[in-house]
Amino acid sequence: MAQKDKPSSIFTIRALAFLIDIGILFLFGFLVTTLLILVLGAPITPFQTYIRTIISFSIPVWIYSIGNDFSKSGSTIGKKIMKIHVITLGRERLRLHQAISRNAIKLIPWEMVHLTFFGLSEGWGSFNVVQMILVVITYAIIFFYIIVMIKTKGTKAIHDLISHTQVKRLKDSIA
Repeated sequence: MAQKDKPSSIFTIRALAFLIDIGILFLFGFLVTTLLILVLGAPITPFQTYIRTIISFSIPVWIYSIGNDFSKSGSTIGKKIMKIHVITLGRERLRLHQAISRNAIKLIPWEMVHLTFFGLSEGWGSFNVVQMILVVITYAIIFFYIIVMIKTKGTKAIHDLISHTQVKRLKDSIA
């Protein structure tokens, strides 16, 4: 029988896995962005930047996150390095709808930032009331996500609670 995770250590391990994955994804996004600039030129409007952000960052992040959570290992590269994986509460491999819902919930703030700062912008340097409201909502969501992680001592994030998943050390094998 596997040892029970120390709450503070799983929080730290999850955070490090996340930072590793973000580093990988930002490197990939930077390369795609550079390629788009070389082929299409620099974006002129905030909306063009929004479309390019979706192409170079959002789509790859969604594919990477959902694909890895749904994979047999249930691990992104960061999770593999940190020796953790995502499983269901019944200790099974995630179903596709769980991988999608888990990541949709996790990525809400990520997508709201892109929409707010680029998609809804009327021009560089301008910021309208809708954008200000969305910034406040985005920060409130992030704050709520952090509170849930603190309350569960890192064992559950809001996306785990809603999608009925958990992140465990690799020694806690999939059924």
